[in-house]
Parts: sequence; structure tokens; C-alpha cells
Amino acid sequence: MKICKKCKIEKLKSDFYTHPGMKDGFLSFCKNCINSPERKKSNKEYMRNVRFLVLQKYSAEIPFCSCCNETIIEFLGIDHIEGKGNLHRKELIKNGFTIYLWLRKNHYPNGFRVLCHNCNLSLGYNQYCPHGNLK
Repeated sequence: MKICKKCKIEKLKSDFYTHPGMKDGFLSFCKNCINSPERKKSNKEYMRNVRFLVLQKYSAEIPFCSCCNETIIEFLGIDHIEGKGNLHRKELIKNGFTIYLWLRKNHYPNGFRVLCHNCNLSLGYNQYCPHGNLK
């Protein structure tokens, strides 16, 4: 038995999702609380805010692509300047993080920049961007 930290109801452990990082191997909130519509909405808002803050930290007051100066927030993402983004992403997924949470938790380390998805993809596939502004 385990008490959900959200609804405060004692439930069977089968009512909780497993998580290897927790002491008892289960998340603190029950499945019902995690899957509630208000919880999902607040998680999306939280992640949207974290993403914006990280993009802002690695660019300026208004986030922009370091190559083409794109400012539409939905088009922007984080680039690993020295490459190896794929390996880092696999490691983060295994540990339950997104790049945005990881960067914030690690106090915004050097070696990252904001690029739009077009510039980032071109750099990844072609090792250059047609804009010619990346080094």
C-alpha cells in the first residue's frame, strides 16, 4: 500500500506507475492523479515555460536562431555546438529528462545554442547550414 501525494488516498502499489529512480520503485502520484486532465494541462504549461526560459537563456530576451535569426518560438530548439546531440538525447531519455529540464538542472552549461529546426537539421545532415552563419 502507498499514499498518493496528490489525492492523499492510500492505494495499492499497482495503482502507481513504476519508476526506477524512486526509493520504493513507484512514482509519488497515483495513476488517476497523473492522468487527470488538469494535471496534463499544468504539465504542458510548465514544460512550455521551462522551454522558453532555456531558449531565452541561450539567446536573448526574445529567443532567436543563432544562424538565421528566426524568432518564431515553435521553430526553435537547442543545438549541441560540438555535436553528439543524438547520444546525449538517448542518455536523457533513459533518465527521464528532456534537454530543457537537463539544461536548467545543470545551470545552463556552455556548449549549447539556439537554432531553428531547419538550421539544426541541415547542420546535422550536411555538416553545414546554407545560410553560412554557423561555425
